[in-house]
This record gives sequence, C-alpha cells and structure tokens, in this order.
Amino acid sequence: MNFTNPSILIVDDEWLIAFNLQLSLQKLGYKIAGTARTADEALEMAERTNPDLILMDIRIEGELDGIQAAEKIQKKMDIPVIFMTAFADEETFNRAVDKASLFGYISKPFQPTSLKNSIEIALKQQKRFGRVKEEGKEFKDVIQNIGEGAISLDREGKSYL
Repeated sequence: MNFTNPSILIVDDEWLIAFNLQLSLQKLGYKIAGTARTADEALEMAERTNPDLILMDIRIEGELDGIQAAEKIQKKMDIPVIFMTAFADEETFNRAVDKASLFGYISKPFQPTSLKNSIEIALKQQKRFGRVKEEGKEFKDVIQNIGEGAISLDREGKSYL
C-alpha cells in the first residue's frame, strides 16, 4: 500500500459523476488507478492495477450491484472499499455492512473535505489491519513451531531451553 500517493479506483456508472470525482481526487493529491462502470470492469481493473482503495457506487450497471462487486473483489484482494450512494436508506446501509468489509459510507452529494477524511480514515484502518494480520501470522508461526522445541538466546549468546 502506498501511503504517500495512494491510488484509488472509482466505480460509478454515471460518467459525469465519475469524471468530477476523478478531478476532485486529483486535486486532493490522490492517484487515479482507473474508473469502472460495472462489477466486472471493477474486478478486472482492481486485479490489474491493485489500487490502495476503491470508491464504489452502490447502484451500478450490470447484474451485480456495488455491494456484490465489493464482496467479490474482497474475496480475491485485500482492498478497502468506501461505498458511495445517493440512496442512503437503512436497508442498503445494513446490507453494505453485513456483506462487505466496509471502510466507509458516503452519501452523495458530498464535500471534498468529507471525501478526503473518509479516504484517510479508510487508509489508516487498512494499515492497522495489515499490522494486526502480520502479528497474527507471526504468532501462528510461533504456536505451530512450539512443539518442535524452542531455544532462547540472550545478548551474550547463551542458550536457554
């Protein structure tokens, strides 16, 4: 993950909204990984560009909506998703929370400041989750190898069983 110049994939089937969002993000200093209109395009583009974050409209063209697209992407890749919607009903929100790893939820139209804040929070959460995952892997390795015996060395090189 690139925290100095994060790349963002935009998924929105409304061309003008996607274009304006791209301009806003570039002004805020973000790199655009690409724009997609459908779930299939989003999955293909995510696999090809490996963005640091995805801004996903919930209602997009095609068989799958944005929530289903995010779920499909997150099964293959560890990319945070912020959902965008003009339809902020409780049922849609609950579905987004239950089905995908939600890192943010923004109602359209939104201000550049709230967009930037949501992106920064999502990126920081992803960084924390990454550290926790690494620590978990290290712990798992220790537990798996404990039956093989463990040797501890002090600063002088003396070993202890």
